[in-house]
Amino acid sequence: VAGATGNEDATSIPIVLTGVDDTGVSQFNLTTIPNAATVGKLYTSAADAAAQINAVTTGTNYAAAGNSLTLYFRPVADYNGNATFNFRANDGTTNSTAVAATIVVNAVNDAPVLANSVLALGAVNQNAAAPVGAVGSLVSTLVGGVTDVDAGAVKGVALTATDSANRTWYFTTDGGTTWAPTQDPCRPM
Repeated sequence: VAGATGNEDATSIPIVLTGVDDTGVSQFNLTTIPNAATVGKLYTSAADAAAQINAVTTGTNYAAAGNSLTLYFRPVADYNGNATFNFRANDGTTNSTAVAATIVVNAVNDAPVLANSVLALGAVNQNAAAPVGAVGSLVSTLVGGVTDVDAGAVKGVALTATDSANRTWYFTTDGGTTWAPTQDPCRPM
């Protein structure tokens, strides 16, 4: 029986297949493999997994060393969950009963992606006083080009610097009831 755990962004997750036989296990063969298009592929080396070449197939015998064989699983982009396949050990003459192996692929926090969009702030009069009421540009209009594959990801904007040499930047977190100037460097909002 075999099992392994790794992260969804891994270029390869090693899984060791083992078998026991009184004359020794000389090879392993897979009777089922994970769905290559939606889950991922198995490889016989970490280098092949990184290059995504020479994927393992069913019905092929793969040489064992010391009654074991290490395969390398590469999940498809952003896949997480269980990847299961079945394999058999062979002593050179007879196949064992097929057993299941499971690779647990853990989700990781993926970075959001900002589309190459033109974002614009609403016009503000020169030398205007502090804002009053619901005016200005909503953050939601600035994050329309943001996508994130992580379920439930919250969208937002972080100001990392402002140029207040000729103006003051204001923000509100309550729909315009109160406004506060940003500080330089920006204070957390």
